[in-house]
Amino acid sequence: MSVLAIVHPSKHLHPLWLDVKKRLEQWTRVDEHCSQWAGHSTELSRGLSPQEGLVVVVGGDGTLHEVINGWMSQPRRGRPSFLLVPLGTGNDFARDQNLSRDACRIAEAARNPRVKSLDLGYLLYQTPSGEESRYFLNAATLGFSAETTRFAQTLPRFFPGTVQYLFSLLVSLMRWENRSARLDVDQQSFVMPNLFNLNIANTRFYGGGMVASPRAHPQSGTLEAVVMELNRWGVLKALPRNYNGKFDGVEGVRQVTVRDRLRVPDQGIPVQADGEFLGETPVKASVVRNAFSILVTG
Repeated sequence: MSVLAIVHPSKHLHPLWLDVKKRLEQWTRVDEHCSQWAGHSTELSRGLSPQEGLVVVVGGDGTLHEVINGWMSQPRRGRPSFLLVPLGTGNDFARDQNLSRDACRIAEAARNPRVKSLDLGYLLYQTPSGEESRYFLNAATLGFSAETTRFAQTLPRFFPGTVQYLFSLLVSLMRWENRSARLDVDQQSFVMPNLFNLNIANTRFYGGGMVASPRAHPQSGTLEAVVMELNRWGVLKALPRNYNGKFDGVEGVRQVTVRDRLRVPDQGIPVQADGEFLGETPVKASVVRNAFSILVTG
């Protein structure tokens, strides 16, 4: 038996991963693959065999996002369990699932696994090439936060992640113009006349600790939509709520549970998922129940 590890290139010599790998190698062989470019982790995970029982993902939300999308894009030839060594900048998925950063606990989870099945979000969106699709772990967003992500990806990579995000947020806030759009959720339909941002959440956190939705839970079989119709002053006033998640009673914020499907038919609103800019609306979103399995380390 061997364990397949898909490793973000900047983390292959991280002390936590080296410690975990040493502990794993005491009882099994570790087949380590370092991703070499953006999207390479997706390609690596497409090659998972039916016999693959455990896949270790070394990195953050972006690496796990790529790996899950690669595996989900192939016919269901098997169902590996994923073990995360959380070494990302934001680690929102690990935060939501209370996953450990202790090498002993992570290695012990591989040897004596406790498996948890989780849902994924599924998104259809528009690109210049036409309609494309993506699975998401944490959240997809439409509007201001997606525009911030798009701008951040144009900045030089030597900027630290936090500086890059804050600079992008300030520039995008000065440029952003709210717009009207229609939202269809299951059997409901309503107009958002002053849309600032729309979160479509599978887990509670996004953006390095901000709350996408306090109601989101990836074992619920639903997604949670949070509609924000706020002006710039309203955004600044509501900013603390983005971190404590107390959206109830905030003027201009509406929370809606998505049991079947969500659709925004209007064109031209930017879209991102799990911190990656994807394209624009129209979009359709739905939940994929019990889509993948992780090992519990918390």
